[in-house]
Amino acid sequence: MNKLIVSYSRKDSTVARKLIDTLKKIEFDVWVDWEDIPPAVGWLEEILRGIEESDVFVFLISPDSVASEVCNVEIGHAAKNNKRIIPIVLRDVDPKTVNPIVRDLNWIFIREQDDFNEGLEKIKVAITLDIEWVQEHRRLQVRALEWERKKDPSLLLRGNDLRSARRMLASAEKNDPKPSNLNWSILISVIGMKRGELRSGSRRLLHC
Repeated sequence: MNKLIVSYSRKDSTVARKLIDTLKKIEFDVWVDWEDIPPAVGWLEEILRGIEESDVFVFLISPDSVASEVCNVEIGHAAKNNKRIIPIVLRDVDPKTVNPIVRDLNWIFIREQDDFNEGLEKIKVAITLDIEWVQEHRRLQVRALEWERKKDPSLLLRGNDLRSARRMLASAEKNDPKPSNLNWSILISVIGMKRGELRSGSRRLLHC
């Protein structure tokens, strides 16, 4: 199931809820800040973790969302983790005021004057395009973030996971989203560890 997170301004909550409820009805797994943040937990930290663990980042464009400091932090975090970003216009804005990460992408329009169902079809296509790649990207990125935070060698990729990561990175140029720097780092660390193990093994053999 496709995992989404939706970023929006509180002033657009009514339209955001309509879109989110519709996406849930067609069986998308939508991370929602009014449902998925437990009491007494740092809300921004949880939202950023939600972005990391999602396949797709949906940004609802309006004058209020493009001016929101929090929304722009979320956009930056989605870009840092190389998430597929889908911009959806709720209300018209001056493109010059929009975060460049979003401004340069293709926008989908579901304004009051637009056909909601037609826009929804475009959203579904944008979400599901090459979804196997998107899900593998998300899985590897979550593993890479866990490794970066803990630096525990047991978290490094091995076996099928390592082979899958190598295939993913080898085909990176033709796919969207691109692998993140962390994706590359965890693979380089694995390769470095393997080489270190080989050198250690060689030294042991020489001392036998």
